[in-house]
Order: sequence, then C-alpha cells, then structure tokens
Amino acid sequence: MLVAIISDIHSNYDALKSTLADAEMLGVELYIFCGDMLGYYYMPNECIESLKKNNYIAIRGNHDQIFIDSLVDNKGRDEYRKKYGSSLDITKSVITEENLEWIISLPGHANVTLDGFRIGIFHGSHNSIDEYLYRDVVIERHDDIKKLDFDLICFGHTHHPFHIKIEDKIILNPGSVGQPRNRQPGAHWALLDTMTHEINLMISSYDSSHLISECLKRDPKISYLHEVLVRI
Repeated sequence: MLVAIISDIHSNYDALKSTLADAEMLGVELYIFCGDMLGYYYMPNECIESLKKNNYIAIRGNHDQIFIDSLVDNKGRDEYRKKYGSSLDITKSVITEENLEWIISLPGHANVTLDGFRIGIFHGSHNSIDEYLYRDVVIERHDDIKKLDFDLICFGHTHHPFHIKIEDKIILNPGSVGQPRNRQPGAHWALLDTMTHEINLMISSYDSSHLISECLKRDPKISYLHEVLVRI
C-alpha cells in the first residue's frame, strides 16, 4: 500500500488540493494526518471536507486544540490575534456544525498496523501535543523515543521535514502542507510504501498568490503569514 503522511495543513486549501492531486496520481490509498488542520489561514471547511473524501486516519494538533479551547474560553483570543492573525475568528464564523464536530472528535494520537508495519501517529511528540521535536532533538532523545513500540513514528508540529533511522525504528516528520518553514516553498508531505518501508519526502507545487493576497487583506500587520510561504 502507498500511504501519504501529511501534517500542518493550517487551512491552506490551495496547498492541500495540490497535495491530494499528486498523491492520487501516484496511487495513494490512505492518508495519515498528524494534526493542525486549523490556524494561520482561512479555508477550514474546504480543507476538512477534502480530507474526509479520502480514506484517512487523523489526529488533533495544537492549533486545533487552541480553537476547541476558544469555544468555551476566549481569554487568549487577543494574544492569538497578535501572534497568528485572524484565522481563529474566521474559523469560528465559517466552520460548519459537521466540521466542528469532526475537529472536536479528533484524538490526541493514534496508531495503525499496515502490512505488519506498526505506525505511531503524534503531533508534537509522544509526551505533548505542543513539544517541538526537530531532527537534532530526536537524535539527542533517541533513548526515550526508541522505547516506543512502533516501527515508524510520525510527528508533525515543527514544519521541518526529515526522516532518520534509530536502530530498528524510523522517525518521520513529513513537514507542513500549509506553511513550510524550511525555506523550500510548496506543500510538503511524505510517501510511504508499507511493503518496502521506503519513505520519500515530497513537495507539491501550487500557486500561493491567492493566499498571499488574502493574508495582505485580512492580516496586513503580520507579514510572516505571507512571507513564510515563499521564502528561500
């Protein structure tokens, strides 16, 4: 089976649409989503509904959790706006009841066995939804991580793609579909062959000009939102 491992979509529909098109062309049969459907950008419904049309396993990310928490407690809303922009407010105003229930229902982590290959799925880390495990941190903490009872351990959150092998385990971060931070524009994801265990880091190209225009219109004071999409 070919599996697409994706993470950190952040309501960037153009990026997700390109990713799904490329994955379908390659014959992907299952999508593993490592969290953060929401946050930063502006098209949550379109992203959720596009993923739901496919065979998928999905978990919750920290921005998804921030949104859920904001439904009952708005005390951090002003700080969120200053740091991340208007996406929280826009998501609240447009998300459908069905898609809201879907976000709320997402688990904090998941696992699946495919062709005897055991896969653990996390957002930040196996300890915290909001922990950053960059490549060097994973190497430093290999004694802790290798205790996990999986063949492949998938993390998101950092928006920096990598995969390494620690003894008999593969550690993978597919990068971010919606907001790359590794100075390589495009939608980042990973392709897994469950029989050979081969993993390829992928980049799907897309036209970000529409989203950049939306950022300039909706969040003109937060230049990071559009600059990160094209920086090299």
